[in-house]
Amino acid sequence: MMSFSSDLKKEISTKIDKAEHCRIAELSGIFSLNARLYNDSNVPYIRIKTDVTYMMDIVLKMIRLLFDLTKAEIMIDEEESENASVTIIGDKAVEQVLMKLKLTENDTRLSSDDIIIQKECCKKAFLRGLFLARGSVNDPNKSYQMEIVVSNEYRMNQLIHILNSFGLEPKSFKRRSHYVVYVKDSNSISDIIGILGASNAFMEFENIRIYKDLRNSINREVNCETANISKITEAAAKQISDIKLIEEKKGLKSLSPPLLELATIRLENPDLSLKELGDMVSPPIGKSGVNHRLRRISEIADSLR
Repeated sequence: MMSFSSDLKKEISTKIDKAEHCRIAELSGIFSLNARLYNDSNVPYIRIKTDVTYMMDIVLKMIRLLFDLTKAEIMIDEEESENASVTIIGDKAVEQVLMKLKLTENDTRLSSDDIIIQKECCKKAFLRGLFLARGSVNDPNKSYQMEIVVSNEYRMNQLIHILNSFGLEPKSFKRRSHYVVYVKDSNSISDIIGILGASNAFMEFENIRIYKDLRNSINREVNCETANISKITEAAAKQISDIKLIEEKKGLKSLSPPLLELATIRLENPDLSLKELGDMVSPPIGKSGVNHRLRRISEIADSLR
């Protein structure tokens, strides 16, 4: 069974932009986190590793859409299903990829230039590439958190800038040698899923969120009602204790008629609220009137203790 995160990635991996500049932005995002540039015996090559089939598919589709490369310049290793890779090899091929995707190399790692994310549509595409490469989101049934792991502070600031441009306020921290950019607010996660263009995942997330909010609201109401019942029960127990003490020490007939009437009603109806007690008095009185009489009964009981 696939996770919510995997379902989200699989859905967005099926969407390829019609505009070439957006394809460039998305593939550049993937390469900036998942690809490395090597030089073996003076033969340069870029290798991008993918851990799932749909990632391999979208990388190959975009490479073929964007570049005029021969079969000899693209090597596909599918022997290890959990660690498949695509290798672009040769001076001409590597140069073409680096130039078109606006990538620069630093210690085998690649970085995308901000020039490819000037348009809003390209920012969305680039963000989609980053999420496909190193993103994850928790199962919303359990908790809310979405994160993207990047390799250095430059990429972290670049990602934060993109999210800020959409009115989002992500947080970040360093995890060992990597940086994590994340959001925990359910509204922000919902917005990002929408930005990624995953309509099915968006609807599923919203349905889960609505259900959880409704459940939490019901739980709050039940807890509040339970607390009120508990207060009423405790107060009634104290009132009955006071009335029985007076009955034992002096007799209830020692009370004034209004207090005797209320004391008798309370003894016979230990579960009633103050309002309900007031409705049974003749003539009926409000909660404040009931409170006043109960306080007088309590004061009499305290004097007898």
